[in-house]
Amino acid sequence: MALWSFRFDIVATQWKIRTVATYPLWLNVIPTLCKQSYGGVAPELEVRDDFWSYGEYVLVGHGEQTNSECGKFKRFEGCLNVELHNQVRWFYPDLPKDSVYVRSVYQSCDKPTCPVCFKYGWAVREATRMEKRLQEASKRFGLVEHIVVSVPKKEYGSSLEALRKRAVKILSNRGVIGGSMIFHAFRYRNRHVSRETGLPIGWYWNPHFHVLGFVGGEGYGKCRRCKGADCYACGGFEGVTRRENKKDGWIVRVLEKRKTVGGTAWYQLNHSSIKRGVKKSHAATWFGVCSYRKLHLINGKDVGIKHKCPLCASELVRVRYLGVFSELSISRRGAIVSMFGDKGEPLWEVVAERKFSRGSGSYESPI
Repeated sequence: MALWSFRFDIVATQWKIRTVATYPLWLNVIPTLCKQSYGGVAPELEVRDDFWSYGEYVLVGHGEQTNSECGKFKRFEGCLNVELHNQVRWFYPDLPKDSVYVRSVYQSCDKPTCPVCFKYGWAVREATRMEKRLQEASKRFGLVEHIVVSVPKKEYGSSLEALRKRAVKILSNRGVIGGSMIFHAFRYRNRHVSRETGLPIGWYWNPHFHVLGFVGGEGYGKCRRCKGADCYACGGFEGVTRRENKKDGWIVRVLEKRKTVGGTAWYQLNHSSIKRGVKKSHAATWFGVCSYRKLHLINGKDVGIKHKCPLCASELVRVRYLGVFSELSISRRGAIVSMFGDKGEPLWEVVAERKFSRGSGSYESPI
């Protein structure tokens, strides 16, 4: 099923079709496991899965679960607009009649340290907020670039605060005017590198930053369109960063264009690093033109996650299943199911959320 939907308007008795993004495509990222043959049985390699911390730094998701409810089923959200979904069948012949879209919602504490909630709770929430903020900023500063900033070994002993300040200065010298900075204390040594170096597979200390931000001036487009030239003699980003590298030793690279900004943010967040034992340790910080002090126009805007129906682009609402719950299997990614049972009885209904007056708290009807 395509992740883009069609919205219909009747204008002068004719259908006008507009494609609209129903929800961030990166929320449906599915990890793909690839197996490769090494010409027979591969030799035994030492694997160090326990090396996920170094000094005061730790990978997200390696703390303690503080809430027994984490990861438990919470409710269903869906779109029961059957009439409009039946109209969509004109574009999707394989779509069954009377289809509805439903997704499962699970309890999340949204803590980066939680081994249950860090990936599909905290990282999704933070990536969505980052994407919304960067989208607003891109209206003024252009294309969002993915930039990797590698710390030289001579500065490995610096504190995180010092490294962040230094990285902002390094980026400014290269023409990066602002963005979001995600700290990674480790890199992962995969099987290929392990075979070549003889070192164990696993995480190892190698501090660096992943930046989603903006290159000032002409941006990075000039270098991306370059057919090959002497970068050191060029005034583009690649020329500037090479000349600056001779002075400071920092390696700054701009990667290829992003398919989705939110997807990149989510992936970088779910293996980012934070400080151990700190109550509020931020994996991502803002700097330059995207800092809270300078980009204050959108601080008050709602940047929460609002999932939409992939069929009609309507916002999802809380729904209740009326059938046999044990026979139902719907993931957090959602599924297209039938609105009615075999005998024509409705299987889904919208749940109205009830709220009490101020001072008595709020209450949502149980499923």
